[in-house]
Amino acid sequence: MTKKPEKPGSASLRVLKTRIKKKSGLKE
Repeated sequence: MTKKPEKPGSASLRVLKTRIKKKSGLKE
């Protein structure tokens, strides 16, 4: 299967979400 379940852009969004979570954790 050449089709990947997650799109390349999905990984970027995940990284951004983790960064936001880390920032939130630092703020709180």
